[in-house]
Amino acid sequence: SRSPGTTDITAVAWKDLAHVLRHKFTLFTGARRPLSDTDLNYLSEKLLLPNVPDQKPITFHRFAKQNLRDDVSFSFWEWFFAIMQLIKQKLLKFWDEGWLIGFISKNDASQSMMLSSHSTFLLRFSDTQTGAVSIGFVCEDDDGQKVPFHLAPFSIKDLDQLSLAQRIASCPQLKEIKYLYPHMDKEEMLRYFDSEERNRGGPDSPTGYIQSEIVMVAKTSNKPSTSSVLSGADSPSPLSVQSKLDWSPGEVIQPTQSMDIMDFSGDDLASMLSSSGLDGCSNQGDVESLLGPGFRPQLPSQPLQHIDLSFVDSYSNTTFYRHD
Repeated sequence: SRSPGTTDITAVAWKDLAHVLRHKFTLFTGARRPLSDTDLNYLSEKLLLPNVPDQKPITFHRFAKQNLRDDVSFSFWEWFFAIMQLIKQKLLKFWDEGWLIGFISKNDASQSMMLSSHSTFLLRFSDTQTGAVSIGFVCEDDDGQKVPFHLAPFSIKDLDQLSLAQRIASCPQLKEIKYLYPHMDKEEMLRYFDSEERNRGGPDSPTGYIQSEIVMVAKTSNKPSTSSVLSGADSPSPLSVQSKLDWSPGEVIQPTQSMDIMDFSGDDLASMLSSSGLDGCSNQGDVESLLGPGFRPQLPSQPLQHIDLSFVDSYSNTTFYRHD
């Protein structure tokens, strides 16, 4: 759908947008594992109304400007773009090997782990923070009952301080859990990162000092903990405790810097939509006409690389819908 008398895209069907997101994800992250149909279904739930068979096309305002939920201050595009950054910079191996489920809600993750025949943990993207990954696991409470926990999400900056593999390996609550959901061997996964770390290790210190390391400990009971880890906080909350605030064992990046979408590559987003067939009858690659002059997304304060996001002309015959 286009605004009368202009080339601005105002709305697009989900099936066409899904093609764009899948293609863009692969090109931007360099991942060998593409977005699956299950991943895309999860993404569609962020943009479409639940249980409505005759869905209206998704407007650009809904996609890139409107808050994803009432309790967050970022749009779908900002959330999705930050996840791609996180995967590209910190979690590409986790994603390619299937160790990172990623696109699953907290409730669904809890239910899946509770129903598993053996103790498991899983890795998922946060819905309430941009560019952050959370570890979910099940352990017994003081009464011996199984309770799902979700650690507050880790940002890119958190993972700079202590990698995700190191957090998994050092967390006492995960020591006795042998499987990454649903049935992947945790130790096999960690052996890969151990080998990578050894290969990266430098020579011994000429001063005779030995190396130290940071260890992550999650507080999952009400008893005072004798261990402390990174500055930060309290404990993660079990599923039964309803709260919008999560415990974080590290500093979480908040979106504090306004950035023009053009800063990360001129005509990138316009080229993304145009080359994917969502702008089939427009000869302009003008980002301003596509995004509108007032668009200023809030992204995490991480340095962004200048990357060409132009797509090949794979989807040249896209059907658009017009709002009357």
